[in-house]
This record gives sequence, structure tokens and C-alpha cells, in this order.
Amino acid sequence: MLVALCFALTAYAQPVTALAGYNGSLFVGRADGGVERVGVDCQVRATYARPSGDPVSFVTASVYGVAWLSGPGGAIREKAKPGKVASQTLTIRAGEKTYSVLIEPSAPVRRLAWLENRVAVCYDLGSTFYDPRGNVVAPSTFMPPDAAKLVSGSSLWVREQEDGTEVALFARPYSVRRDPRNQTAPLVSLMTAFQVGAWQWLNLGGFASNAFDAFPDGEVNATEDGRLVGDTKFFVLSDRVGLAADGIVAREPDSIVNVPIFTKDWEIARLDAATVPGDSLWFGAGGDTAWWWTGSALVSQNRRSGEVAVYLPWSDPEMKVTSFVTDSTGIWIGSNHGLRRLDPASPDPALGYAGFVRAAYGEEATSSADPNAKKLTDAVFAWRFAGADKAGEDGGRMIASVYSALGLQLPQTVGQLSSAGTPVKDDLRFGDVLLSDKAGAIYLGNGITVEVRGGRVQNGDIWAFPRAVVRRFAP
Repeated sequence: MLVALCFALTAYAQPVTALAGYNGSLFVGRADGGVERVGVDCQVRATYARPSGDPVSFVTASVYGVAWLSGPGGAIREKAKPGKVASQTLTIRAGEKTYSVLIEPSAPVRRLAWLENRVAVCYDLGSTFYDPRGNVVAPSTFMPPDAAKLVSGSSLWVREQEDGTEVALFARPYSVRRDPRNQTAPLVSLMTAFQVGAWQWLNLGGFASNAFDAFPDGEVNATEDGRLVGDTKFFVLSDRVGLAADGIVAREPDSIVNVPIFTKDWEIARLDAATVPGDSLWFGAGGDTAWWWTGSALVSQNRRSGEVAVYLPWSDPEMKVTSFVTDSTGIWIGSNHGLRRLDPASPDPALGYAGFVRAAYGEEATSSADPNAKKLTDAVFAWRFAGADKAGEDGGRMIASVYSALGLQLPQTVGQLSSAGTPVKDDLRFGDVLLSDKAGAIYLGNGITVEVRGGRVQNGDIWAFPRAVVRRFAP
């Protein structure tokens, strides 16, 4: 577990493009090609590569060593069909020796991982394995036949467990989903998990799911019962699978899936997934929490209780997220502004939640213990369906009028409101004022706002604000 100590704004400010966690340390790949081991206090403990000019796209670490890919690419890919894949350099540091090899990926690289003492370069489907000297190794030389058979047509995830064993999960598209109600995930994939340790592979079983977001690249050939046949090619739109200490965690379109593969006679458990806009371009699990990044927001959901929170990058609008590492209490974030820690229990006074503002989701998020909440609610209701001529084109006059119910005299334009009140960098509360360049809104909880939309005052939501300044006003 990586216990958080790193809160300072400039504790590790070098632009980060890749991130991995192992044995209580963070392994950081940088935009300038540097690779370092960093402690949880964000201080550099070891340097593996000095700046070379080529950005690091992936990094991985294990008891066997450290490996990284450098060249074009990144750890989070946009949800789009990929173009031509550029060549990259794979560097492996095992012990005191370092080996590099130029590779020509056959498809976009999804992840980099150590599997036993070999490095796996994992594509949308298929993987290439290298020994510590950079030589290609055939899967059949170290995997049992049932696992080696899966490699070429599967996506691969690997996680090292606390007992020193590894989990290798293979996912491959298997059939066309025939349920006409499900239009967003037309494919069902088979997922097979192995526990790897002491040079032995134990098949932990498999299951079917549409969490693997793969789509056909061209014509699909299937039997009458929907089973895929032939050489259909696929590309992956987003990552929705993560490995946790207790098993597999995945996000289907409507569910969070928990698969306790280490439990005897295990059974899949599902709970409703958070209904927030955007797809999971990246997915991970730590402790009881599933995390995913939509490209505009970070979402966390407790995979036991279902409790949901969204994190919006409003405290540091110039931050560009590049990579993540989860643990049992939070998440480490790599970005163009360096390495940051997001601990849901301890927001930082300067950056809030690592540059994010948190909004709780759920019915309880619409309630408030603030004694002024009823006055604000009544004042907001009185503006329902008022026109922009009264409320102000940007909603500023409406906001000022609502807060006059508390005896406050606020500015009546968004520009003036942006520099008034108290800045909010941690948690949104009922009544907070959200301000963009052209519009303002009052936050009502559960992601809901009231604002001027379509020329009238009506409900909106936080997703209309890719960037926002948040101000709090109190009598």
C-alpha cells in the first residue's frame, strides 16, 4: 500500500507521462524521458534514466526489475479508432544491467507488465513477451498450453499480489450480444484468470462479461447463436477492467462487477454503476473503490455500498491528467503538473483533491444541514422559468437575487462574482455558485444546478461546466 504523504504543490513538479506503483514506491516516467523511483513523500529515491527527449509512455516495476516504453503514445488513449502506431523503445533494467530494444508495435499498446521474469507489451489484443535482455520469448515456453493458446487473441492484465504470486487475466471477444436492449456493448467477452507462482499456473476459472470494451474493425462473422468465428479484427475503445487484491473488478455499461476469484466456489456480484456522462478511458480498483477517468472527470464508486463521487478538475484548470495508480485509500495522479496524491479523506488546502473539486452523488447529496438552505431553496423556486431578461443573460442577477434572501448584496454579473465570496477547492455544497466565462449557476446537490438555459431559468448540471470557478457566500 502506498501511504500518502505528498501534498506540496511543487513536491514533484516534473511533467509525468507514466506511473506505476510497487513495494511502497512510485515509478515515474517523465515527458522528457526520465525514469525515477519516488517515495510517498514525493522525493526521488533512484534514477533509472536521465532526460533523453523521448516521452515515456508506460512504466512497470516488480521484484524482477523496472521496464519502460519511450516514444509517442500515452497511458490514456482517447476513445477513438487508432491510427498507425509509431515505433517505440523498450528498456529493461534488471539488477545493475540495462537493455534497450526498438520495437514496432503491431497495434496500440495498452499496458506494460512484468509476468514472472518477463516483460509483456500488451496490445488491444495479443501481447509480446521479452526476457530481461530484450529477447522475444514465445508464450509456449513458459505458459501452460491453455494459457498460451489465449495470448494472441486476448487482452492481458497482470497484478502482483501481496503473497508474491501474480494474477494474469485474459479477455477475448467471444460472441455477439443478441439482447436488442443493449446497444452500447454488442460483444460478450470471455475472461479467464490464472494465478502464477513458483513457476506454476493455476487456472482460477472464467466468466462472460461485456466489460471488455472491444469493437469489431470491419465485418463480423458469427454463427446463428452469436458465437464469433473467423479472423475478425477488433480495436479497444476504453479500459473497464481492473485487478484488486481480492479479485477482478470491472465496469459493465450498467454495473460494477466484483469477481472474488480467490474464494472457493466464487460467484460474480454486481451493483448498479454510477450514471455519470462519459466513458471510462481508464479504469482501476483499490481497496473497496473503483475509479475511472472519463477524459473530463474522475469518478469513484464504492464497490460494496455503491456510494459515488465525481472529481472535476476545477482547482487546477491547466492540469492534464496522464496516468493513475490506485491503492487501498486513494489514488496517485500523474499529470503535466507533476505527481499528486488524491486522498478522499484529506483534501489539500491549496489544491483540494489534487486539483479536483468533489461532488457527492446520491439522494443524500441533495439535502443540506445548513439552516439557510430552506431560504435559498424557496428563493430559487421563485425564479423557476423566469426569462433571461430578468435573470441576466449569464444568470448573475438571479444569483444575486437568490442570495438577497440571506441579507447578502452580491455583484450581478458573472465576472464580478468570480472574485467575490470564498473560493471552494474541495467539496461542493448546496448553494455554492459555479462560474464560467459566460454563465453562472447555483449548485443544488447530486450534480444538479439551477441556471439560465435556453433563455429561461431551469435545472442544469455540473457537466455543462468543463471548467468552473466555485464561490461560497455566507451571511
